[in-house]
Amino acid sequence: MVLAGLKEFGAARAQDLLQRAMRVLFPDSTPPADTTARRQLLPQWPEEHSASVPEWSVEIEDIDREFRSNPDAYLDLYNRYLAYTARLSVVPCSR
Repeated sequence: MVLAGLKEFGAARAQDLLQRAMRVLFPDSTPPADTTARRQLLPQWPEEHSASVPEWSVEIEDIDREFRSNPDAYLDLYNRYLAYTARLSVVPCSR
């Protein structure tokens, strides 16, 4: 649903970043809608303090950095989201 919404808003870059994150965190499936089930599938940090940073964490950091690299684009996306919800008479999610 989120991916479809991003597509509808014309947010191809955000859609791509979300798809990349989903592939990193859920490589063998799509994320379950159920929060508990989704949390059970998420990769876990190693128990040992001396362990190296997991590759999935490095990839997520890269995606996050890319997402935050252009805040103006996401302000525009947020404004389009507000306009879209106003047209549908939907109350947007609050932070």
